Amino acid sequence: MNKRPRIHIERSLLDYFVEALGAVGLFALIALPLYFYRYLPAEIPTHFNALGEVDAYGSRGMIWLLPGVGLLIYLGLTILNRYPHHFNYLVKVTESNAARLYTTGTRIIRLAKVVIVLLFAFMSFKTIEFVLM
Repeated sequence: MNKRPRIHIERSLLDYFVEALGAVGLFALIALPLYFYRYLPAEIPTHFNALGEVDAYGSRGMIWLLPGVGLLIYLGLTILNRYPHHFNYLVKVTESNAARLYTTGTRIIRLAKVVIVLLFAFMSFKTIEFVLM
């Protein structure tokens, strides 16, 4: 197997902004259930069908499922992003294109991390909102 170049990728202002947005999303994902947990009934909806109707219930502790999975995904993608030389690329990685490919690859992972965390925070918020209405 060919050795890919290991180079340090400088982050741009956009990269720092996306990381900050991800951190805010992660904070919201954990803070929402933490704050509202005491107001939740003993049984909460855990699944909704395509029409938005509840079709499964669980204990209020299930509200921690999304934050737990979201935190694991966030941490996993953060660690993965440190090793862009292990990513799969459509073209051969060389010294001349490594910086561009690694920058693009890490940005995609960073954006995916933010989208996932914000979606999980939104789903958690909507579940809490549904229960407390």
